[in-house]
Amino acid sequence: GLDQDLGSYLTHLAVSERGFDPTQSLDEVPNRPLTEADPESGLRDFDFDAVELLNHVSMEAYRRTRADWFAWLLQGERRTGTANSDSHSAGHPVGLPRNYVAYSGERGSLFDRTEFLAAVRAGRTTGSSGPWLRVRLNEAGPGETHRGQDGILDIRVARAKWVPVDEIRVYVNGQPIARRDWNETGHWRIALN
Repeated sequence: GLDQDLGSYLTHLAVSERGFDPTQSLDEVPNRPLTEADPESGLRDFDFDAVELLNHVSMEAYRRTRADWFAWLLQGERRTGTANSDSHSAGHPVGLPRNYVAYSGERGSLFDRTEFLAAVRAGRTTGSSGPWLRVRLNEAGPGETHRGQDGILDIRVARAKWVPVDEIRVYVNGQPIARRDWNETGHWRIALN
């Protein structure tokens, strides 16, 4: 989990007793132990499919974990970002935030767990603390890859009237490239080049 004192993710995995440092490469200390293979199993501490980006309502924890996640992505370590709705105390609401998974398989007793997990591993997830965002870059949606230098980013926002949406931010390669004040339902198209 997130070490509140050190402010970094994966602290409990690093044998150097320091958490992941998003300003360093995966080959550098303190990050290197996370990518070294176990001599017996061949597995790395970094061999997992998803990371909890948004948990409860702490924006500070989200920002720290997001910095780690961006660093992994920029170094070729793709992990699915999730938004989990567990509760840490009686004062925390249950069911917020939530994950939405683009799963087209059967429901109910015919639910296909393997297909569902494949969708999560592929990154076909959307996390939300209230508003619903549908984001596509040309034809690519969550978990899909867009190739090329240009594209049209289409962001559509839907929300209940009591769910605030103050602004939308767009990041490319971990850096903010666009920001827009937002107070309505609708969509925003941005040309990326």
